[in-house]
Amino acid sequence: MSSSRDTRSLKDSLLSEITDEISSLNGSALDEYLVSIGLDPAQLLNQSKAAFSAAIKHQKMARLKDAQQHLKKRNAPNMAVIVDYDVAKKKSLMQDIQKKIEQSGEMTLAARNQNIESEDDLDSFLEACLRLGLIDDEGNLID
Repeated sequence: MSSSRDTRSLKDSLLSEITDEISSLNGSALDEYLVSIGLDPAQLLNQSKAAFSAAIKHQKMARLKDAQQHLKKRNAPNMAVIVDYDVAKKKSLMQDIQKKIEQSGEMTLAARNQNIESEDDLDSFLEACLRLGLIDDEGNLID
């Protein structure tokens, strides 16, 4: 066990010494040192540039993804109010939508064959109308 500990401390000491040496050098002295330990300064520079670019790109992509999720949440219609209506009010809202559709000719109920068989169908229809902008999240018709 002590051999393993000695190996680790030797390894840590060596890494610390290399880090201290590299940190104290710059310019051609740094290049010479890197070459002396078998490293190519130009290749290291390119690798570090690529690593920094990748890190920055990753950070920007994460920020973009967060912004997209925030925007999606902000713009998502709130179905909670409409779903909580009693069935009679939902049916009344559907009839109002159907009247508007007939008057404006904007769309048809062909996708549902004008057939709503359950409250789930009604909720789905109203959600589609909300997403299409025919009604607001309070169930009011939008002109």
